[in-house]
Amino acid sequence: MDEDAPIAGSIGGGHSTSLGRKASVRTTRSNRTTRSVAEATAAFQSGSVLTGPNAEPDVDAAVVRRSVIAERSLSKKQKEKIIKDEQRESKRFSKLLKTESRFEKAALERAFKSLAALQDLHKSACKLEAKAEAAHSKSLLAAQKAESTFLEVRARAEEEHARWEGKKMEVKAQEERLEAERESVREMEDRMAECAREVEKLRILKATDEREREAKMAEMLGNKT
Repeated sequence: MDEDAPIAGSIGGGHSTSLGRKASVRTTRSNRTTRSVAEATAAFQSGSVLTGPNAEPDVDAAVVRRSVIAERSLSKKQKEKIIKDEQRESKRFSKLLKTESRFEKAALERAFKSLAALQDLHKSACKLEAKAEAAHSKSLLAAQKAESTFLEVRARAEEEHARWEGKKMEVKAQEERLEAERESVREMEDRMAECAREVEKLRILKATDEREREAKMAEMLGNKT
């Protein structure tokens, strides 16, 4: 049974145990790579096709037991023949693994190129963003200066408008005063005209009265004479 142990091990997994450890490392590296390139390529997105998680065969435990039981009845020559066949199969599989390794390296190289291209685009985008930020800052500064000038002009305009309103109020007050003075002059002139009429009337009456008095006095004196 001791000499059968390695044979049973090879049938149950043999090289697959060693390859399984290597595959897990390769799969982990591949996953890390694909995460870093952010889906830059569709190839090997799930790791190695030959040694990755999807390549693990679904072998029932009964098959392993059958292999062990069958191996016990084999002669040494038969076992050696089977081992040679398995070694040839392992070599062929190793060639496939090497080919896949080249393909995966090529896929990684394409992913690196895609990442480099994206990095160039990112660099250009950053430059455009910097230019846009500079233009925005310049326009913002110009807008702030224009706003400051506008506020200053508006403040002066409001001040001048207030001064103008004050002058208009002053003119209105002077107009009212002038109208009042003119009304006062008109009233005074009316009173003077009325007074003049009364004076003229009194003067006429006085002249008439004087004549009548003189006539009366002459008449009276004449009668005495």
